[in-house]
Amino acid sequence: MKLKKIFVFLISGLAAVHLCCGVVWAKIEKKDIKSTVLSHFSIEKNSGDDSILQQKDAIVSLRFAWNIPVNAAAFERYGKFWMVFDRYNSVNINDLKKEARGLAKNIYVLPHPVGNIIIVEPEKGVKFALRKEGLLWIMDLYVGRAPKYERSDITIFTQFDSFKNSYLFMPMNFSGNVISILDPDYGDAISILTTSQLGLGNSTFYRYHDFDILETMQGMAFVINAPDVVLNRGNSGVTLKAIGRSLNITSDLESLKQQQNLKSDNKQQLGKVVFDLQIPQKLTEENFLDVVDDFKKQILAAPIEGKNALRLQMAKYYVYNGMGTEALYILNKMADMNLPESQTESFHALAGIANFLARRWKNAENNFKFGRIPDTLEGDFGWLLPKVLINMKKAVMI
Repeated sequence: MKLKKIFVFLISGLAAVHLCCGVVWAKIEKKDIKSTVLSHFSIEKNSGDDSILQQKDAIVSLRFAWNIPVNAAAFERYGKFWMVFDRYNSVNINDLKKEARGLAKNIYVLPHPVGNIIIVEPEKGVKFALRKEGLLWIMDLYVGRAPKYERSDITIFTQFDSFKNSYLFMPMNFSGNVISILDPDYGDAISILTTSQLGLGNSTFYRYHDFDILETMQGMAFVINAPDVVLNRGNSGVTLKAIGRSLNITSDLESLKQQQNLKSDNKQQLGKVVFDLQIPQKLTEENFLDVVDDFKKQILAAPIEGKNALRLQMAKYYVYNGMGTEALYILNKMADMNLPESQTESFHALAGIANFLARRWKNAENNFKFGRIPDTLEGDFGWLLPKVLINMKKAVMI
């Protein structure tokens, strides 16, 4: 009986010691867990009384995991962050809201048949940046110091002339599908170009008559203001066009096109007058020496007021046959006599070609500078060609 009491006492003592040790161990373990939790939420703060917005630098991450490659676009519009993917996948909004603790007022999805459009309403002062890890896209919401992220502008070319309808072209090899949607808050039609290359976006807002180009962190976003404007992806890049007409890249586009057309027409008409090298067809069929002899006889027999016209015709005939020196013999005499014909653009155009044929490059260049000759299409060519040949001559001399 006495031994039984001693045994019970020992058992009770061991139990008490075990209980005390358990309490101490539990307190130590609880302290370690608490330390771990606080350390974790120094990056992603919980939804307790202390607001994450009160921290100097804070960041939370919204993760979008995919099992296939997808293209994305991201931008801010009227204080909301748009995260757009060119493929559809189910989105757990509750999980995103938990991840965005304290930095987002609300997160919701705009329904779309082929893509995912996630809208984030941030708290005041919250910004966003993008990261990509393999197939995982990450939107970082942050306050204070910005995280490191890549960003470069997509090149945009504007094209308008008298032969084509004006349009925008963006050459790129990383474009994804185009996602189009109506903004439910403002009723705007938005066409969104997604890209696979991280940080490829647009850093400047542009406004045109037919569309607006939004500032984007990723991809491109166009607010379409005309029903016939479409954004299309091609093999070499992306185009923004208006169906059956020119895109209004500038509000004064029609005036610019009229000026360009008029300038082009003027160049062509002026060029036809200035560089008139036509000779009668019958002269090309006759013997050269006979034609030259006939010109000389006509000049001698012609009245004074008709001699200069015949001299110019004879010089044209020499030029037609590639004889620049012979043509210059006539033209230089007319210039030395300071005849009225020698002060015309057609005279200097003819003299320029003759000097060119005679390899008198500098003289030809001076002729092509005269009057409105540089404003003609032929004059542009004539101004450039002697320079090229001067360099060729120097190269031959070397």
